[in-house]
Amino acid sequence: MAHLKLFADIRHFLSIWFHGAPLEDIKRDNVADLLAYAFFYKTRDEVDAEGRAHELEAMVQFIEATWDVTLTPGHNPSLRWMCHLWEPMKVWYEPLGFYLFMEAAALLGALALRADRPLLALEFKHVSMRWVLWVPTVDEVAEVLVAIMRREGLERCCLMGHSYGTAVASRLLQQHPAKVVQTCMIDPVCFSMFMPNLLRNFLYESPGSGSRLGDFMMQCAARDVHVSATLSRRFFWSDVNLFEEQLPGRSLVVLSGQDVLMAAAEVRRGPELGVGGRQEGSVGRLGAACTAAYINAGRSLVMLSGQDMLVAVAEEITASRYARGIVFEDPITRISDINAYQLMIRAIKTLFNVAFDLHDVTITKPDEVTTTWTMSLKAWELPWQPTLLFSGRSFYKVDSGGTIISHRDVWDAVDNNAFLSPEAVAEVLRQLLQLQITPGLETPAYTVLKAARDYELRRYQPYIVAETAMPSGSTPAGGAGFNDLAGYIFGGNSNQQSMEMTTPVFTRSPAQPGAAGDSSGSGEVTMQFVLEKKFADVDELPQPNSRKVRRKQLPGSFCAAARFSGFAFDWEVKDAERKLRAALAKDGLRAKPGYSLARYNEPWVPPPLRRNEVLLELVDFEWP
Repeated sequence: MAHLKLFADIRHFLSIWFHGAPLEDIKRDNVADLLAYAFFYKTRDEVDAEGRAHELEAMVQFIEATWDVTLTPGHNPSLRWMCHLWEPMKVWYEPLGFYLFMEAAALLGALALRADRPLLALEFKHVSMRWVLWVPTVDEVAEVLVAIMRREGLERCCLMGHSYGTAVASRLLQQHPAKVVQTCMIDPVCFSMFMPNLLRNFLYESPGSGSRLGDFMMQCAARDVHVSATLSRRFFWSDVNLFEEQLPGRSLVVLSGQDVLMAAAEVRRGPELGVGGRQEGSVGRLGAACTAAYINAGRSLVMLSGQDMLVAVAEEITASRYARGIVFEDPITRISDINAYQLMIRAIKTLFNVAFDLHDVTITKPDEVTTTWTMSLKAWELPWQPTLLFSGRSFYKVDSGGTIISHRDVWDAVDNNAFLSPEAVAEVLRQLLQLQITPGLETPAYTVLKAARDYELRRYQPYIVAETAMPSGSTPAGGAGFNDLAGYIFGGNSNQQSMEMTTPVFTRSPAQPGAAGDSSGSGEVTMQFVLEKKFADVDELPQPNSRKVRRKQLPGSFCAAARFSGFAFDWEVKDAERKLRAALAKDGLRAKPGYSLARYNEPWVPPPLRRNEVLLELVDFEWP
């Protein structure tokens, strides 16, 4: 209980709930009234009538024992607490023209949205000062999101929420945890919701941001009829409150140090002190005495705070966590100043569309943290828009106070990782001058775990294909079977249903009949079309009209892929397979017999611009 005592000052805590009343005026039964409302959404008399008065008494005794206070017996009838669900709503009504303006602004925002990967952006119109006829609860919004995922054939997602969106994310994590792989919570309102700050600052008082205009705009938002109805009638804190142990294995929580609604320091202090079921001492430390940034090596949880955010590629990192003379080095860059470090990060974010996968965080030494990652950089300003792909490890050194003093990156694609390594410079230029085109079509979901010089190591999620056997004597580079599959997806099925074209077209060649990788057991070469993700199961697909076409669910797998351009003639494919097997053998990796050829482009794309890949499925491979 000691950590709870440090987490909140009971005098200040109860005083805020009771509109500034001193603790001496708050009687024991007043606290019981507050607890009945907060946990049961009922009056104390209603809880007593249900025979649960002993539960309220136990809560009051717990408060007295934890904070070493003795509440005065009795009841002060003149005191009121913040019971927003029972009180009249505070509403300012806007004219119709205001809502027309907000709809136009929302439309412009939607048109400006762009994403380089599949993205579901859920609008919360009822908390966006827009006109709606239905004000849903958080639970209802979460269920709508689950229904959309089911309709789109999405089994799992990476969940990002901001402000009210984190409340929806909280319910999704509580009710459907298997659907969430990782989360990013920005300015969350779902942690430590038993603290009165959010309720007071948004619904009852001006937040005191220091700006009259800012406070007025905040009040306008709070008094909007739909926002007020949402928070004063359809928002239940005890349901929404999220505890740290309910977060998935890879979670990022970003707090603003000067948030005028939530007390960021109290939210951050929760994991530090074990609030919410976590035991003291279970948060990993950056070095022996790091007290500010927390990295849990087992769950890769990063909790950060501070208004002056340094926007890093991997994650949001507070600038104050870094030494002024931080030394950064990778194979093409060397920096020894925090300002230059910030400038480098901003330049990367400006010049490239950045995607970053953080695979692992490990405390490798008392003063060192090592991360494993993959990063892709799409050079959107170049006409051919190449994507640079790197993977590697980052080594962070910290001093005794927990400040990061050095950051060194090592790339998997080069052997010589020294500064200005000719090998690294050549690798960057090779990727920049890569002209191969990847169509903007749906493709099987995969994560690049390692980007070596000669291949990519990928983890594929399960996906569904339509498959046909190619005629005897066919090779993967041939095109036989394409028309049968095209006929199926363009209406040659029991529902006469047309489906979207996807990429790539796979042809699979086992080494011999019945070999590993031979899906048919006959040694036949097969061609496969990847089917849309909205089909969650083979049974949802229409039956093919042609007996030559089969539908199949392929399991997830680890594969190595080598890319090459050209028309993918037989000799090019075999040469690519031979080189890939040699590269894997050099790195101590084993692959199954047989291979797959993936072709991404239409027949008329010129050879230098064509993207082709040879893929080998790995044997006895585990990650990480």
